[in-house]
Amino acid sequence: MRAILFILTIFGFVFATEPFMSIQTKSNVMGITYINDKIYIATQDSVLEIYDTKSASFKSEIKFQSTNDSEIKPQIISVDEYAGALAVLVEQDYGKKFLYVITKDDKKTYDLGNEGIKRAMFANDKTVVLASISNEIYFFNLKTANIDESFKISTAMLSDMKMDPSRKTLVISAESGNVYFYDLQNRAMKRIVELHKDNMYSISYKNDVVISSGVDKSIGVFRNDEVRNLRYGDSAVLGVALSPDGNIGAYFGDDLSNVHIFNTKDLKSLNTINTPQTTINGMAFLSQNVLVTSAFDKNIYFWKVK
Repeated sequence: MRAILFILTIFGFVFATEPFMSIQTKSNVMGITYINDKIYIATQDSVLEIYDTKSASFKSEIKFQSTNDSEIKPQIISVDEYAGALAVLVEQDYGKKFLYVITKDDKKTYDLGNEGIKRAMFANDKTVVLASISNEIYFFNLKTANIDESFKISTAMLSDMKMDPSRKTLVISAESGNVYFYDLQNRAMKRIVELHKDNMYSISYKNDVVISSGVDKSIGVFRNDEVRNLRYGDSAVLGVALSPDGNIGAYFGDDLSNVHIFNTKDLKSLNTINTPQTTINGMAFLSQNVLVTSAFDKNIYFWKVK
């Protein structure tokens, strides 16, 4: 059994919890992405394992082979899903980036010819948005395999990119501390918001709420046109996640072990999850009350957040 159920146990000290469930992958996890009831799990062996949360089972896996018989394993960089299709950005030998677009009946491979590409997300079924480390955005035409349009966000390097479920707004964070809201339908910048004074690592965007992690030891929160910052402590904040309605946030710092839960409305702490993991590299809300965490090992844990 690859899924192991645990009885939820609350210990006698504050905020100590046990996962109510865990699943195990075939090799160490490099990162996770949750979309449409599926957890896409990138592993060290260049395999994308797909776990269906509705059926509570692994549905399939996709193996990415080296393009030039190199002994260096390809690395899965980002995963997106739209209308039944997957867009998987993979780094091959010498940093070469390839985009794989996978459907039930087809698998297309695109050599992007740009080692700086860091994110790939569907704008629609015909176009994939590519973001480079140098903060350039490209609109890649899947039919012609050409760039239809491109623009540069800023001179600061890209830190992260997210998109709302409707595919109307692209949210881009830069190492300058700014977050950029781009209107995909009108191809125009909507607004620029400063969330940090220094480098950012990651962002989460749900229901018009953005939270961000940064080297300045704080979590940036943007909701209802207001910017606020939650101070973490004496170390950088490395990762963040938002619940579907944007009201609950989660973050972890450079201890890579404890996950802190808070209310994005008033920034009050709700819980702290003391995970057994020591190298957390991903987390995502499956619902308002369920969070999953991954680390550089074979276990993915499921937690009640309150």
